[in-house]
Amino acid sequence: MTPAGFLAIALLVLVPAWGVWRSRPDRPKQERKARYKSTMALGLGLLAALALVAWREGLGLADLGLGPLDRTGAWSLAAAATLLALLSLGLRSTKARKERPDDSATAMLPHASDEVPLFAAMILVAGIGWELLYRGFLLWFLPPFTGLWPAVAIAALAYGLAHGWHSGKRFAASLVSALLFTTGYALTHSLWWLILIHLGLPLIGYLGWRRLRQTPPATPAEALA
Repeated sequence: MTPAGFLAIALLVLVPAWGVWRSRPDRPKQERKARYKSTMALGLGLLAALALVAWREGLGLADLGLGPLDRTGAWSLAAAATLLALLSLGLRSTKARKERPDDSATAMLPHASDEVPLFAAMILVAGIGWELLYRGFLLWFLPPFTGLWPAVAIAALAYGLAHGWHSGKRFAASLVSALLFTTGYALTHSLWWLILIHLGLPLIGYLGWRRLRQTPPATPAEALA
């Protein structure tokens, strides 16, 4: 089997299996810094494997979705930047929610200042790495065997499972977002705007959660409002 085949098996089988295993409710939870480091180590290892595949197969950045922007890619990048700007502005202008989010939904967010640099590094590796691997590489590797749209579905399912199985609702949300991202890449052949969204959303989410932590709990009267 070629290095490309081994990498595809890792992304489609091994990484999703590891993600589901790691999210088991009976498994002791890792300390956040350890989770950041393990996620980065996995991403960097897979990116090293992708570099080897690119060298063996003669793949350039354009083959993996990082080529020069055409009109479609430029419009997509502008739309992504606008969306993130609107979300950021909305975060600043709206009143804080009266109820705090579930702890399970914020488990990966940094709770202490010394966790923030590692969190930012993890977001950078994941934002670039997962897009290159699960969109750029898999949609280069799979279509000759499956066709484009089955490849989109397969890559999205694997990506959703790689995030673990915390609940049916959270997995469904992860799968839908993976399908949207993968379909977006299939239509635009550009990863630039997807990377921007992948980097921006966790940072906006962290800033929003941090703002909630700094907001006093709602009074009974506010809770009924």
